Amino acid sequence: EKEGDDLRAVRELLEELEVEALISGALASNYQKERIERLCNSLGISSVMPLWGRDPFEILGEMLSLGFEIMIVGCFAEGMEREFLGRIIDFELLEILKELKRRYGVHPGGEGGEFETFVLSGPHMKGRIEFDYEVLWRGDSGYLIPKKIRVLRRES
Repeated sequence: EKEGDDLRAVRELLEELEVEALISGALASNYQKERIERLCNSLGISSVMPLWGRDPFEILGEMLSLGFEIMIVGCFAEGMEREFLGRIIDFELLEILKELKRRYGVHPGGEGGEFETFVLSGPHMKGRIEFDYEVLWRGDSGYLIPKKIRVLRRES
């Protein structure tokens, strides 16, 4: 496999930063896991995947409980309809994702490319990201196109 532009940029950054390990959020995609591990092996650094193999509903529930605000920004699978775009993941949506997994095989973490997310805020962030967007929907899939992005700082 020829290294894609996405990994080439990561490789260059890792070499420049002289890191000892790469921590990734891969959950269940062997394709992602193998690509990351090959990259790390070629650089002589460790690959750390703390979420690998864990229940994705448990992970999402923990993230929500910790205060992460996560928006769905792309939908690319059967069952992931237009109304999901721009929706914030909450416990109600987790129940819907369980049904989508049962009916269509949608991975609740979007691990198979079924959907993409963006973290707007979380306990690790100094503020909250907001953005205006347009929806691009073609046939049975679509994504958000950011137009104006703002970072709102938290009060100290």
